[in-house]
Amino acid sequence: MSVGNMECPSSKITRIQVSWATNGSKQPRASIKRFTYSRGLCPFKVPKKPYDVTTRNARFFEDASKPSASSSKIECNEAPKYPLPQTKVVPEKPKTFSVKEVKFISEVGDLLDLVKVLNAEKEIAVDVEHNDKNSFLGMTCLIQISTRSKDYIVDTLSLWKHIHLLNGPFRNPAILKVFHAAKFDMMWLNRDFGLEVENLFDTQEAMRCLWAQFKGLSLKKLIETLCGVTIDKEHQLSDWSQRPLSKEMLEYAANDTHSLLFCFDELRNRLIDAGSLDRALKQSEAVASIRYQPPSNCGYGFLKRVRVTCARKVDEGEEHVLPGSFLAAILKVKEENHGRKIDIVGYSVVNDGTEDKEVKRFLQKTARIPEEFWHYASWESWDRAHYEFHYYYSVDDVFIARPDHVMCSGNMERMEPQEDELLWNRDIKKKGIRKRTFRNDQWCDTRKTKEDRRCVEQMKNVLDFPSIACVGV
Repeated sequence: MSVGNMECPSSKITRIQVSWATNGSKQPRASIKRFTYSRGLCPFKVPKKPYDVTTRNARFFEDASKPSASSSKIECNEAPKYPLPQTKVVPEKPKTFSVKEVKFISEVGDLLDLVKVLNAEKEIAVDVEHNDKNSFLGMTCLIQISTRSKDYIVDTLSLWKHIHLLNGPFRNPAILKVFHAAKFDMMWLNRDFGLEVENLFDTQEAMRCLWAQFKGLSLKKLIETLCGVTIDKEHQLSDWSQRPLSKEMLEYAANDTHSLLFCFDELRNRLIDAGSLDRALKQSEAVASIRYQPPSNCGYGFLKRVRVTCARKVDEGEEHVLPGSFLAAILKVKEENHGRKIDIVGYSVVNDGTEDKEVKRFLQKTARIPEEFWHYASWESWDRAHYEFHYYYSVDDVFIARPDHVMCSGNMERMEPQEDELLWNRDIKKKGIRKRTFRNDQWCDTRKTKEDRRCVEQMKNVLDFPSIACVGV
């Protein structure tokens, strides 16, 4: 199966529309839709995935009875389930690394051969590369495995339905599996492939037992301290769903496990000197017992439930569909205007990197809302993706301008109107609606009669304020 490259090159846009009635007399209403931009808004199409999206995302619980992960408790006075001899070993240095010697596994036959190789080993090192942006629950993109003599990278996107074959060596207690910071690896491997690990040694748990000997608990600090090598973490935040992988990404992935068995030897000797080997093994057992449990939306507020509905449908991470900081901006408007009628329309745009902000200009043009009424927020995610939130709103049918369009002088006069505003005022005059004035930090319509209220409704039609549709959640 040919899968990968799930992040489209064009900007992704999420449109959210929210409405609160006066004094909370009615339930809030909201709709949310996902688009891509190509000189216009095009409905978002879910890219090809290695799994059935509908079936997989149905594993999202609607109640609070399930935790996000489960693990068994390890009693301090218990002996390790898989003890190691309290005798030092001579650390076996790995071969000089060469990305050309890394075996990339993308065919079932090669995977079967790998399983045979692993079943003959006493220790193996394992790591996982994951993507939680282009999948609602997240997805495992690579599994890196190293023996004492060879490095392997397993393409899980191509072999999704066959990765369960690794349960043979992974569940074999005669084979020690060395991971670093394995908590999430246990959850991801169990969620996607039903894998479980018996006889785990977590090098991060060993570092915790030797905390005074390290300047941190990361894999980078481990390799720097024990191997004297500084590894490049540039691709730590890369999109591991892309295919083909670049030479640099393959080198980064394979390097994560290449020296891990040597580090295990060194840690084992240091733990024996410190009298902490059993403690590290028991802490590793606790990590190995972690199993994935689907998340729950219990406790989610109204807006988060709406976001979850969209994220499940398009199979993308919730924060990628609509960052939480943008939901906070919407809720701030609600709190500042508590008890009043509020209508909000917002667009979350991912990576509008064009210098002329083409997406922003398109949204303003099609909405026919003057630039001064558009509010703005931004957020940069952990993977360096840039998100922008362009939104406008009305309170009691009055559109609210941005604060930076207000002069701070004593007479509270407005700044000079821009060309698009003059055109907007011209359109209003054509419909027989008088111009509004700025008063007391908000735009106010000056008419109070029934005819004036009818004009306000007519003005809303001129501005084409989108209707608010209810989403069943």
